[in-house]
Amino acid sequence: MTQQRPFRAEILFREPGPKTVSNAKAALEMFGFSYQTIPTEDVDEDTSFGLIEGVTEVSEDTFGDWFSEIVEPLGGDIIEWGFMRLR
Repeated sequence: MTQQRPFRAEILFREPGPKTVSNAKAALEMFGFSYQTIPTEDVDEDTSFGLIEGVTEVSEDTFGDWFSEIVEPLGGDIIEWGFMRLR
């Protein structure tokens, strides 16, 4: 049996269009992930930042490539990611 591991990733969307983030959020939710926009205090900021949380059976060795295949077609770039510790 493969173990489900919780993860968290920070992503960004450069110069997002009006529906880029909302469409990406809906797509990520179809994978069972949650998406939360990280507010910015710079009103002229042309990049939207977000935090994704979810669970996966993917190994640490292949996570980056696997997650990029999900996020990049949505217009996003991964800033950083990591598996969360279970308490």
